[in-house]
Amino acid sequence: VRLPNIFTVPGDVLVGYFVVSYLIFPPSEITNIFFAVLSATLLYVFGLISNDIADYEIDSRERPERPLPSGRVSILNAKRVASISLISGLGSAYLIGSKTLAVALVMTAVICLYNFKLKKHRIAGPLLLACCRTLSVCLGISAVGYGYADYWTLIKILPVTFFYIYGVSKLAQNETADNPPHHGRIEIAVSLSFVIYGLIVVGGQWVATPEEFRPDGFPILLGCVLYLVFLLNGFWNGVKVIKDLSPDSVQNRVGSLIRNIMLFQVAWCAFTGNILLSAILIFMMQLSEVTASKFYST
Repeated sequence: VRLPNIFTVPGDVLVGYFVVSYLIFPPSEITNIFFAVLSATLLYVFGLISNDIADYEIDSRERPERPLPSGRVSILNAKRVASISLISGLGSAYLIGSKTLAVALVMTAVICLYNFKLKKHRIAGPLLLACCRTLSVCLGISAVGYGYADYWTLIKILPVTFFYIYGVSKLAQNETADNPPHHGRIEIAVSLSFVIYGLIVVGGQWVATPEEFRPDGFPILLGCVLYLVFLLNGFWNGVKVIKDLSPDSVQNRVGSLIRNIMLFQVAWCAFTGNILLSAILIFMMQLSEVTASKFYST
């Protein structure tokens, strides 16, 4: 299990929930949020473990020190944990409602399609990974079980999430030796489009927020600063990967890019006025950075 990346998952759900609900929720909604975070995390763990199971032969050749090829973890035990994670993740989604369960089932199908069928496809593989991460945000959106919800806000968070992860996934295809290095124009185009769209989103956030839901100036300012840092850091690391496509460089930069998405999550929580939630996610981001020095991220 890529422990540093797991810390990045809860923020997807929290952003999806709070951005469309503008922090208006009765106490009963806390249960929905908890189970949505649990579902997304467990499905992410299922995806990671089943990915390693699918990659067993490749890892045996290229990375024999990994847990499965080295024998530290048996295939049987990996399958057991993956099955438990899947069942528990779907069960958590079921406890919220039919909409959330539907999103979780689609997410499971996309994970399996990627891991066992289309991982090596240069276009379909990254697209499926981008769909998985976007569906993780949608789990949070589907957990909003009451009253007011600003679904127009989705055009601000879902496209950036999708294209960011697509770009990271394209770059990550250079991680292993059986994928020859390539300087794809697609990566550059996606990164530039992502930066431009992100800047437009930041510029229009204050105007687009309904007046009755606008937090005071500090959360908006904090959100804008964090969002810009997220954009610039993502673009800078992307350019670095494109310049040096050696497997070691790609692994390090891709891990940083995955953790960088937490700045996106913190920024949007600040946009909704929830500074406490932003602080919690910043703490989780530090845990992700600390564990990244000891555990694999990619």
